[in-house]
Amino acid sequence: MATFTTQQPRLCHGTPALLLLLTALTATLACQHLWTHHDTFPWEQLQLLHDMAPNSTHPCQLQQPPFFPDTLRHTNLNPQQAAGTALRILQHLFHTLSTNTTSHHWHTQPRHRLLNQLQHYIHRLEQCRPDS
Repeated sequence: MATFTTQQPRLCHGTPALLLLLTALTATLACQHLWTHHDTFPWEQLQLLHDMAPNSTHPCQLQQPPFFPDTLRHTNLNPQQAAGTALRILQHLFHTLSTNTTSHHWHTQPRHRLLNQLQHYIHRLEQCRPDS
């Protein structure tokens, strides 16, 4: 009797995306005065990423170097700079996850939940900016 094996989808940019999200989550603390009932944001987002992550043990070669701003590596940013950097990271992550080329790597419902959460926090960070 033949057995059917389905190949799990894999996400080549999963690790950099997770690093970007974690960095952005850390930097969003600069705007914590705007939060009212969103104190579980980091855990919810990590749970969404876990739910969406494909089950694959295959190593994946990056086709492009991961996007990671050099300004975050060795500098101490003030809260407004951190909020601006977090905003750019979240916008880049939102754009990356919402493209059609990435959508087939993710489960639909958790992906939409994550995109909605990202959009919500992008909007919150936009409110933090002094020029808004």
